[in-house]
Amino acid sequence: MEGLCVFNLQDVGSSVWLEQHQALERLNAQAHQSARCPDASQDEFVLEAFVSRDKVTTLVQELILMDCWREKVWPRVMLEVINRGATMRAYFVLFHEATVVNLLEVLFYHLKACEAAGDALIDLVDYCAGKIVLLNGGMFSGNSISGAKAAAEQTGISENDIRARVAAMAVRDPEESFKEQARKIDFQVAVTAVGILRLLCGHLEDLPLGVGTRLLHTHDIPLSLIPLLESPPWTRKQSNSSNSSNSSNSSNSKRITSWEKLGPDFNWHVVAPAELLLLTKHEAQAWLMLFHLITSPQTRQQYHLNRYRKDQLLRLRKYMTEPLLDQIPVLADVRRYLDELALMEVPEPTAGGGGRGAGGGGAPGLLLVEQVAQLRAGILAGVALKRRVGRRCKEGEDKMWEGLALMVLKENFGTEGGDARDQDLRRLASLYSCEWVDEVVASATAGAIHGGSNDGQVTVAEEKEEGGGEGRHKGRLCSNCGKEASKRCGRCNIASEWYCCRQCQVAKWKSHKPACDTVVSARAV
Repeated sequence: MEGLCVFNLQDVGSSVWLEQHQALERLNAQAHQSARCPDASQDEFVLEAFVSRDKVTTLVQELILMDCWREKVWPRVMLEVINRGATMRAYFVLFHEATVVNLLEVLFYHLKACEAAGDALIDLVDYCAGKIVLLNGGMFSGNSISGAKAAAEQTGISENDIRARVAAMAVRDPEESFKEQARKIDFQVAVTAVGILRLLCGHLEDLPLGVGTRLLHTHDIPLSLIPLLESPPWTRKQSNSSNSSNSSNSSNSKRITSWEKLGPDFNWHVVAPAELLLLTKHEAQAWLMLFHLITSPQTRQQYHLNRYRKDQLLRLRKYMTEPLLDQIPVLADVRRYLDELALMEVPEPTAGGGGRGAGGGGAPGLLLVEQVAQLRAGILAGVALKRRVGRRCKEGEDKMWEGLALMVLKENFGTEGGDARDQDLRRLASLYSCEWVDEVVASATAGAIHGGSNDGQVTVAEEKEEGGGEGRHKGRLCSNCGKEASKRCGRCNIASEWYCCRQCQVAKWKSHKPACDTVVSARAV
């Protein structure tokens, strides 16, 4: 945590940068496990570490840096990276943005993390608003084959069709395949950014005034949510062809339609038409954001209505149905607000723009001061200054970025033999080994002493015996340190596996896991 720092654009993808990526992956996994299974005696220590060491701003700056790299550098090196066979290294670089966004989402559930970000929230709001624009613009629309197998199980597509799709993927152009992977990462990042923005809206009254101004006036998030709710990108309609079983003639083929929704695991799941009104996590995020923006007193004071805004907001009245309100009861306040809005008289939009002032335009003689997003501007300005001082580029912004791209390609993606001989990838492979995952799971779930078993995961369960009283656990020693023990593994309940505390069970988990799995498997049989 102490070594977490912000790199320059030319350092993205380097060996040192990949080491920090590995550290952030571990922190992200631990933060999510701690949030899911909080210890009764400890706080979420990853969150506390980020806040106490003032690293939340560093994390936001790392996210903005990756956004600049994706926009300015990556398009200029992509083809050459693919030709060199360094696609795996490039994939980890692109996935780094998803890791940082995912970590910020779990941190921003807490107000103190939002407050620790400080002025960096201005850049974060701009970043998230840009992702909403991409979702509304249909950049991620279109059918994908990611949910082909699930669709086949519920719609009757034959195994031959699945094999044909797999064969088509095998002969697909590497550039096209890599672009699809990058597009999938972009979609996950954009959906997660909606969740981050919802959390910021929930804490809006406790955040700096500039954050609200950025949300309501600069980006007009309330109106940006309308197309997101009307045409949700996390619901899609798949249409596949299936031949009749009685004939192989193509004229007998018929179209099979299925509906899919994006699950919390970012995989598409086939749903029955009758279940389309059931909200998923991602759908609820957008509705809750609308709730926070409409019902917040600060928002009502700053967000001045005109005729255009009124007409756009009233488009949502038809979605305020009973099934929706049953799932998110707080939206009843939104429906009441829209009903009142329909009866209100609001001024026409003026040429002054922005909706400021009582009539929608800025009041004459009023000095308006707006906070500037500094992180992104500083990153881009620093590159331009370095290029001019170093005299590596002659003239023009394009030449400046071309020079930086050549440097990145040579220093960070120049390994001979591509991914096959990349030593950094070998070290990074340990990140996805089962050992450290087991440590995280055991550490996070071992503290659920009073919660019992958690979907079959390892817990430390207190032994409940009749009689109670002191001396009840005499003779039962901790299998790790030898002290008197009163708890044991809540997954297998082996009588010989006793622990005195959570830390001892975590330390013993590696050696105990094989026996624990064997006992659980035997009981299942």
